[in-house]
Amino acid sequence: MGARQTLTLNGLEATRQILKSTASTKILMLSAHNEDEYIEYALALGAVGYVIKQSATHLLPMAIRAVHQGKTFLNPDDPPIRIHESHQNIIG
Repeated sequence: MGARQTLTLNGLEATRQILKSTASTKILMLSAHNEDEYIEYALALGAVGYVIKQSATHLLPMAIRAVHQGKTFLNPDDPPIRIHESHQNIIG
């Protein structure tokens, strides 16, 4: 599920709901959106990785391995992401 789908449940809301009911689930987002706001929000919700669809061919296998090993994964070519204060503790 993408980070911004226009149906009844988008990827960000699904992440929030899944982690609220099953906190041990590891969510790796696959999205067409490369804007920091989406990435920050997904991480603040509890996603442990974020891969842009355009990079998925070569990054998705690395991302899956990283998440499986308990690590967080972001595109290694992107600058570090800081979670904005307004996105802290959103799962509640």
